Amino acid sequence: MPIADLTPHLKNDRRKVIEKTFVEVEEIVGQPIPQRPEHPDLEVFRTACLAAGYAAPILNWTQQTAVFNRIYVWEQVREAAMVLRWLNNGQFRFRTILKYISRRYPGTDPNTARYQTAICTVNRESRVTYPQNSKPRPANGQYDFLYRLEDRRTLVWYDPAVHGQWEIIMVNGRPRVHRIGGNMPDENPVNNYPTTRRRRLHPAREDIPRPSPEEVRRYLAQLDALPNYIAQESALNRLFREIAPLNTSFDDVLIKIAALNEIYSINIPFVYNLVRHIVNLNIDARLRAGDETLVEEIARTGHRVLFSFATRYCNRHNEDSYPIYDSFVQKMLCYLRNVDGFTDFTDDKLRDFPTFKQVLLQMRQFYGLEAFTITEIDKYLWQLGKEKFPKKKYFKK
Repeated sequence: MPIADLTPHLKNDRRKVIEKTFVEVEEIVGQPIPQRPEHPDLEVFRTACLAAGYAAPILNWTQQTAVFNRIYVWEQVREAAMVLRWLNNGQFRFRTILKYISRRYPGTDPNTARYQTAICTVNRESRVTYPQNSKPRPANGQYDFLYRLEDRRTLVWYDPAVHGQWEIIMVNGRPRVHRIGGNMPDENPVNNYPTTRRRRLHPAREDIPRPSPEEVRRYLAQLDALPNYIAQESALNRLFREIAPLNTSFDDVLIKIAALNEIYSINIPFVYNLVRHIVNLNIDARLRAGDETLVEEIARTGHRVLFSFATRYCNRHNEDSYPIYDSFVQKMLCYLRNVDGFTDFTDDKLRDFPTFKQVLLQMRQFYGLEAFTITEIDKYLWQLGKEKFPKKKYFKK
């Protein structure tokens, strides 16, 4: 609700409300606002302290009851940036935004605030992994107001006249961040993250053996000895390869999704919408060709990103081209990166399928495992990760 529309709901004098707002902001940021006027008026308050005219924060300061629009987390990030840019020559740290939000909006999840800050930073490469930035567009929308400086820790308010015009473009079927007039992004997303220092390697855990051909064979043999695993693999292979190999029939796709959902406990919402989505994509020829961009198209159903499911669905049709992404595989790849430095990638980029597949291939080459297929490497990491990084179980008291 704009500030002007709030006036009839307030019992206090408008100037007193504005004065209390400045005091509260100063307490949050820990220092006085240099441009604070002696006689604040509504327009100064609007431009100085609130993002885009949202007035919901006044609820806490006036102790009044009124109906307000929901303040989304990205709007909280924008409000924090608008306030903090008044200090330190317009520069502020990422952690300062999180501190501001935690004080102003105690109920906000810190991880959500981190993600939303990344989404709203125009030159941050990882922003394209989120649905808001998954399609080509110029960086001039509601999610484009932060800019990260070269030290990768300091943020400023994004000014196209100073920082250049930024956009999101497609490179080899993948969204990438690009400055208009600058060099095109590297086609290899794994090595496209400039770092200011070399990643520090971690000590290896004594209970996790180094990958070797002997270890891979041992874990694959353990997997093949499980009766339930053999039964489910046989059933799924028959379903996907013999009974319903194509994806043009609503019934065939529905039964395949239902089987994966039940066996792997994926808990897919809106199953019928997902079935229509897959049928409309006309994916059979692309599956046979091993089109890597297909995983992303299947995963983005409009409700949430079903990345792990999409890799499983494609793998059942063409296992040589589509390894399965799983949280245990992700944990093992991150562990091996931290211990041996076989390649460099950020954790969130593993949810980009071409990057995930390339990291698996680099891991296979680094440890001398070329005798195994990428699916066998994937199964080995899944078994080892499930054993060494088990999920925590929580019990109700």
